[in-house]
Amino acid sequence: AKNSYLKTLRDFEKILKVTNKLIKERKTKSELYKIYNEKFVEEGTNIILMRREYVKKISILLNLNYRKLFDPKSELKLRYSSFLSDIEKLGHEEIKEKFSAEVEKNGEREKRYGYSLTGPQKDDFIFELNGRNAKSFSSQGEKKSIIFSLKISEIDMLIKEKNEVPIFLIDDISSYFDEIRKESIINYFMSKNIQCFITSTENLEIKGKKIYIDNGRILLND
Repeated sequence: AKNSYLKTLRDFEKILKVTNKLIKERKTKSELYKIYNEKFVEEGTNIILMRREYVKKISILLNLNYRKLFDPKSELKLRYSSFLSDIEKLGHEEIKEKFSAEVEKNGEREKRYGYSLTGPQKDDFIFELNGRNAKSFSSQGEKKSIIFSLKISEIDMLIKEKNEVPIFLIDDISSYFDEIRKESIINYFMSKNIQCFITSTENLEIKGKKIYIDNGRILLND
């Protein structure tokens, strides 16, 4: 659950702050450091497992939405890049052991740097479009479409898991998307029961209440 993840993340950040302070003060042999290091590994492992599960779920929706909205012939994946490398098939205790070993291995380097070099704060998420890293190989239009597909997938998960429909905001859609992508996005929202606020410098010719802003003056048009 999102609330559970948020609480775990906040607890981890507090522990990381204390751990970094103890490393900087070269107190890694102290009993206090050992206690916090155990908590650091335990909460860090929980974050890894939560992230792995979430990415697995949303990656399926992400691919479906990208193909439906922008390119039916493409394959889009979201990959969780953990600081521990390949943890896809590892359970809680295996990840915890691997995490602990990594902390121990980096102990001397951490003393030199004065902060932790290990943990889920070093994680990343990688978008792969047709098997290639989107950050390096995708066009600007594709990147914008990927991010939009991610937001739509988050909406899908929210509706499915909490039965709640959010309000969606899109700023300056005309400059952000080309005509084909823009039409696809507008049609998507028109087909769903989602309240959406869209700003544009041109008339989008869609059903809905229009608010015109001209030189700071607001004009309503039903």
